Amino acid sequence: MLNIVKITDVKYKSSIDTLLENQNWFSSVYNMSNLDFTRQRLFDETYKIEDKSFLLLNDNKPIIAFIGSLLEFEGSTNLSGNIDACVLVESSKKLTKKEKKCFLKELICSIDYVHGKLWYRDFLFNGKMSFISEYLLSEGGKSTTVFFRTIDLYQDEAYLKKNIRKRYQSFVNWGLKELQPVVYSKKNILIDHILIFRDLHILVSGRETRSKNSWIKQYDAIKNGEAFIVFGYLGNELVSAGYFLISKTNCYYGVSASRRDLFDKPIFHSLIWTAILHAKQIGCHWFDMGDQFFSYDPNSNHPTLKELGISKFKGGFGGDNRVFMDIELFCK
Repeated sequence: MLNIVKITDVKYKSSIDTLLENQNWFSSVYNMSNLDFTRQRLFDETYKIEDKSFLLLNDNKPIIAFIGSLLEFEGSTNLSGNIDACVLVESSKKLTKKEKKCFLKELICSIDYVHGKLWYRDFLFNGKMSFISEYLLSEGGKSTTVFFRTIDLYQDEAYLKKNIRKRYQSFVNWGLKELQPVVYSKKNILIDHILIFRDLHILVSGRETRSKNSWIKQYDAIKNGEAFIVFGYLGNELVSAGYFLISKTNCYYGVSASRRDLFDKPIFHSLIWTAILHAKQIGCHWFDMGDQFFSYDPNSNHPTLKELGISKFKGGFGGDNRVFMDIELFCK
């Protein structure tokens, strides 16, 4: 028997957890705590948000889920994964035509409310498009390729270190000695840690870029075991910090802040390396460095010099580029 379970249903949390237990890949951007954080950021910007996430059960077994929200702002209603694309979470089971039809029917109910843009990301598992991609493209959706830098944590530490850019290896060694990076996870995090991080972020940004409540949401994510932070100190002073999201399979480099007056020193390289090793230690299989941009890629929409510089930095820690597909469907 097929049943749709919506996010408002008490069964949703346990069902999505069961579905995630058998995943070989699940971006930590879509863990429950980070979705709560991104909702907070959108609320701060006066968006109206309705979470439309749901999953399909067959004989009480979860087989596929959709993660996405309707975002209403300035007369437009878009469907996305808050500040990222909406996505699917699929089991290894191949869906029947009846299951696909039931799932698609529920998704179309949400699409009917869109008066703007639907933004969907297909992770192209096993090199194949999802049936949702096929539907959106048949309805006029436009696809672009996305490159994403990922480090394979199945490899041993020596291999991971060897694949870091040679110059960065010396930077990492310097930082491990001079900064002595410290990991703060659910085991040892205090609210003061996230507030100090916030102070550093304001200092290097020159202004407060987001609300204090959004930082508290990130503290909650760490307490929930869905994130951790790494600090680097010179003496007793915090000079560099990074925030990393985690799921059952993936760790994602989220946000960082480093003292600009110390940019002549490699003060963040050892923090990234520490995060990679910590993610491996706690059982993550993949470390996501994020989007990669290329100067002459026609799909990159003319990346800025800053974006290209960040891509070069991320690429210095090894790993490979995965190819994803983004689809945008504009609805009236």
